[in-house]
Amino acid sequence: MRTAGLTMADVWAERVLNLRGVETQRFERIPATVGVLVDTIELAHHGQDQKYRPYLHVIGEMRTIALPERMPHGLTELTYPVGSEQIDVFYEFDDAQLVHLAQKGYFQTGFRVPDGRVTGVEWELPAEIDAVVLAPDPGVDGGQLPVVFAHVHRRGDLPASLETSGYDLAAYFDDFSRSGAEVARVTGERAATTRSGELDSLFGEDVYDVESVREDREAVAAPTAVDEFDGRKREIEDAIEAERAAFQAGLAAEEGTPEHLYAQQVAPSLDESAEDEKDSDREMARWTAPSLVRKPAVEADPGDVDFGDEAFSATGPSSLERRKAEVVARAAELEHASSEDGREY
Repeated sequence: MRTAGLTMADVWAERVLNLRGVETQRFERIPATVGVLVDTIELAHHGQDQKYRPYLHVIGEMRTIALPERMPHGLTELTYPVGSEQIDVFYEFDDAQLVHLAQKGYFQTGFRVPDGRVTGVEWELPAEIDAVVLAPDPGVDGGQLPVVFAHVHRRGDLPASLETSGYDLAAYFDDFSRSGAEVARVTGERAATTRSGELDSLFGEDVYDVESVREDREAVAAPTAVDEFDGRKREIEDAIEAERAAFQAGLAAEEGTPEHLYAQQVAPSLDESAEDEKDSDREMARWTAPSLVRKPAVEADPGDVDFGDEAFSATGPSSLERRKAEVVARAAELEHASSEDGREY
């Protein structure tokens, strides 16, 4: 008898297992045949420990489960709708199949899996399942069918081979040996033709100096960028300084602020002190600074060499005589002052 199956992941499975007074039968790891509708197949390889042995990774959906004989209530098969649990199958080749694949051009670059021949069909693969059968209630109309929950072991890595499944997938591969050899021969001839003879320069006879052009471009472009940046920087600095000066002027004009007090009381006295200090420096410089008189490096007879009217500065000897007269006058003043108050210098 065929009936619609449910998976152990169904919410009702746990409730059925906890029901009391209901006839249920539980089966663990019983052999069954799982029908998988194949959607994807790809050729993969093991690791170095198995010398990169090839295998097939097959992905599909579970559609049927063929139950073993002597199941209760005459159950023979469970059916599942579209979108049921995914089954991942790993098909291993035996040594004879690997030899067959090598003869079909397995080591050629164009070797590929026959996905169009083995996808879209239902594979029947051996597996182990757990099942829970809920007996029908004969006292209820329409309750003559049992309810079955099933779970497929290793549905994420279901092993398969020629021996266990009966499918010789190596026979489905196309023969790439002749086409692969032809492609290799044509490719070799084309490569030899391309490489024979002297290669022409990509840029002709002239050598295109890329580095010099790049340096010239950088030399021209760099100053422009720097000048633009510096100009923009100065504009920003001037704007900030003008804003700061305007803000300080506003505070200085506002009564009661420290800036206003500073501008009215402190700043004028500082300006007067600075002006007095400048006058004192000028007076001291007038009395102590020596006159700059340019002397000739070599004594020469004026009769032999004519230096002209501008040979000596206009402030030369006359300035020295005037300086001597000022010193004498200053000494006389000091002497006169000391004679009046009785002090000596």
